Amino acid sequence: MIMKRILLSTIFLFAVNCAVASISIHPYSLEFEMSSKKRMHSVRIINNSQEEKTYRVSFVNYVQREDGSYREPMPQEVLNTADAYLYFSPRQFTLKPGKMQTVNVIRRPTAELPDGEYVSHLKVAEVDIPVSREQAAEKQQKNEPGALQFQLKALYAVTIPVTLQKGNLESKFEISNAQLSVRDAVTVMEVVLQATGTKSARGDISIRDSKKKVIGQLNNVRIFPYNKERRLAIPLSKTEQELVGETLTVILKNKETGKNVSEKKISI
Repeated sequence: MIMKRILLSTIFLFAVNCAVASISIHPYSLEFEMSSKKRMHSVRIINNSQEEKTYRVSFVNYVQREDGSYREPMPQEVLNTADAYLYFSPRQFTLKPGKMQTVNVIRRPTAELPDGEYVSHLKVAEVDIPVSREQAAEKQQKNEPGALQFQLKALYAVTIPVTLQKGNLESKFEISNAQLSVRDAVTVMEVVLQATGTKSARGDISIRDSKKKVIGQLNNVRIFPYNKERRLAIPLSKTEQELVGETLTVILKNKETGKNVSEKKISI
């Protein structure tokens, strides 16, 4: 009998809404303030698939690009990472369909840590559990005995940023540029954010037409202090032709304070 061979394909997805295929995670980020007495935060992981899944938890370090995607750091890059000052439990667990697991992330003592923001990413990844020869043979018999079969299996992972913040840090950013364009037949507002603060900035961006109606929205945009610029393309509900003669207003609201911190007007 020819045994079944398994081909694995791992797909790593940096979650924006943190709900990807068979796995979801909440909240979407964790923040530790050194001045706070709270030393533990928790995340909830849910198995959204129809199968029992095993997950492994780890810390990884990534660098945010200007477009908001992530890459692995270059060898010469020096990052303020948080993983050395955190630990978590459990490290691996198995969930039946629809079930939830809580992972606790705990801050270590950081008295000697210099002021600043430290960032790492908590990764929750599916783990492939090899089947026994008996199980493989049983599945083979149910299919086509003696046939060579290949199975493409995707293993999903999600990551969320975890930050440590120490000292009198400031979240500060603004809209440095905004212009209308068309991408793949979709009218978008291209927005460039400039960060000048000493800690991560999070905000909501809205675009309003001349009648103050919202025609574009992007929430929970994040920019880290090491990444001084974020470039965004926000789809609009009106076409370029429909906007001729209008004055659009691009508004940036600070997620932390709830206040509008920057505004740009564009005449079309």
